[in-house]
Amino acid sequence: MLVNDWRLIGSALARVEWELHRYPLWRLNPRFYVNASLGPVFESLLRPPPFDDVRVAELVTLLQAIPRILADAEQNITSDACLEFAELTVAQLADAGEQLVESMRAVSQLATSAGADKLVALALNAAGALDGYRRWVSEASSGFQPYRPLPREQHDYYAQQVSLSIYDPDQWSYLAQIEEERALWLELLELQGARRTAMPPLPDDASAQSTREAVDERAVRAYYESNGLLSQPARLRHYINAPMPDYLSPLRWLAVSHYTGHPDRPGDDAINYMREPASLLSLIPWGKALDSRTGIAHEGVHAQQLAMAWAHPNPVRRHYYDSECVEGIAYYNEELMLRVGLFLDAPYSRVAMCALMRLARVAGRRRRRSGHRRIEALTRPPISSSPEPPNLPVTPRRPTSVRPHAAK
Repeated sequence: MLVNDWRLIGSALARVEWELHRYPLWRLNPRFYVNASLGPVFESLLRPPPFDDVRVAELVTLLQAIPRILADAEQNITSDACLEFAELTVAQLADAGEQLVESMRAVSQLATSAGADKLVALALNAAGALDGYRRWVSEASSGFQPYRPLPREQHDYYAQQVSLSIYDPDQWSYLAQIEEERALWLELLELQGARRTAMPPLPDDASAQSTREAVDERAVRAYYESNGLLSQPARLRHYINAPMPDYLSPLRWLAVSHYTGHPDRPGDDAINYMREPASLLSLIPWGKALDSRTGIAHEGVHAQQLAMAWAHPNPVRRHYYDSECVEGIAYYNEELMLRVGLFLDAPYSRVAMCALMRLARVAGRRRRRSGHRRIEALTRPPISSSPEPPNLPVTPRRPTSVRPHAAK
């Protein structure tokens, strides 16, 4: 076994240490158990139909587990739990039970299994448990503690042992600030040029966007090949868009609505489920509606990377335990495609790409500043990708000078 394989195994074990003891969200964050109970249901729904006997049996098992998981939560969460996390949990669970029932009703209408008639009854029982857990969190939160950032040494541990990073948090923050300033300038320049042209209209609906994305995805793959950038084996799966299905929409607040596939099914196409373009309220989905290639340049890379990793002959290399390297590859590809001319005929797409680059750098800098995570970022709902409304191009603030002495 190579030295790097041992390091990857060490990273996996360090992640266990982090989750259990150094940042034990199972004791500190009531929403941990929302993810643990409803999250697997949502992930199961991401895989497209049919809902056959096997799929329905899986949903039955997951729904039956929800009350037990929430009962465990009441035993595990301690008095040093985070008050802000509790407040977020109470807010997000306000309609969660009804949303779960609505979702299972939609599944039962599509299912081909005789066991589908159990789904609504089990969802109603789970909804009662979710409502009870919400009441418990609301009452118990009076004894919880305001958010306290983790000590610096804990972030150093994560960077060194889990991420296997060569930089410490201060260096990451400094580098992210430099990248943010650079992205700001690029966005300003592209925005100045784009103002001379009319902004393209958004697709009429999600179906039209999906059709256009399928064409663009194949064109991007051909662009990789014809420009000698990245080989595209025929066996490599596709990244496609699809309208948000009725059974998934009620629970979309739980996580990003992407079906990434599974190691046992590496050939499954990755799917991005979309809302109607007129309902988009944040920059990232708006950019994808404006030009689906902006999503292909990032999420499409994730889809290909996962499929290639899952097919690796060495099982140690098939998984990752921290997202920094994965996101880094996607951000690298975004700028690569911007530089080599993929968006040369689309000035507003270039604006959107630079804005996305800026947001990524801003998020990185805020997470890394002083080795602390901001409570605003930690409690932000996952569907709120950015605060800027996308109906007009984002006008960034002008860059300020970077202080080199911030780095060690």
